[in-house]
Amino acid sequence: MQTISYTSYSAPTWRPERWAGVLYLVIIFSGITSEMILRGPLLASFNPAAGIAQNLGTFRISLLGDITMLAADIGLAVILFRLIRFTSPSLAVASMVFRLMQAALIGTGVLMLAAVPLIVTTDPALVSVLLESHAIAYDIGLIFFGIGTMLLVIALWSRNGVPTLILTGLFLSGLIYIGGGIVRVAFPAHVTTYEAAFILPFIAESAFCLWLLIKARV
Repeated sequence: MQTISYTSYSAPTWRPERWAGVLYLVIIFSGITSEMILRGPLLASFNPAAGIAQNLGTFRISLLGDITMLAADIGLAVILFRLIRFTSPSLAVASMVFRLMQAALIGTGVLMLAAVPLIVTTDPALVSVLLESHAIAYDIGLIFFGIGTMLLVIALWSRNGVPTLILTGLFLSGLIYIGGGIVRVAFPAHVTTYEAAFILPFIAESAFCLWLLIKARV
């Protein structure tokens, strides 16, 4: 009598590393959508206040994108802390704190943007001040984010779970983030020129995101 064997199928385990990859993806998608696709064209016009006034719906949706990015970033900070807390407890805490500090500064900037619709038709000059203040808060946040990223890389280096190329890219990205914040504060006339440097962080962060999603290992 012939027996039939059945091979059981088990779905891929959703480990914390994969959830970190999902949150990275949310951060990248929501950040690009809110800042570059939705809000960017409005602010690039000759009269940003007028552009926002004519597209208030788009502007408000961009704020939801910012809030989504912030929520995902906070969640990611907690997951990354959990992943490295036993092998590098001090670095895990420090990295999370610096990342959350960046989130706090970005949240402050979003509050400034949220006030723009209230005065967009009555005080264009103040609108410009709020927009610039948001940009400054965001870039100062990059200094803390850069430090947190470098601390995370140092912690991950000892675990041998992430390719050296990705970790090197992330470490250099941390330096670029710090440089971006310094340029915004000390050399604002060179902000536009410095923006080209952010190509490397985009590539490195995307590579790390894919590694977490596919390999689920740190």
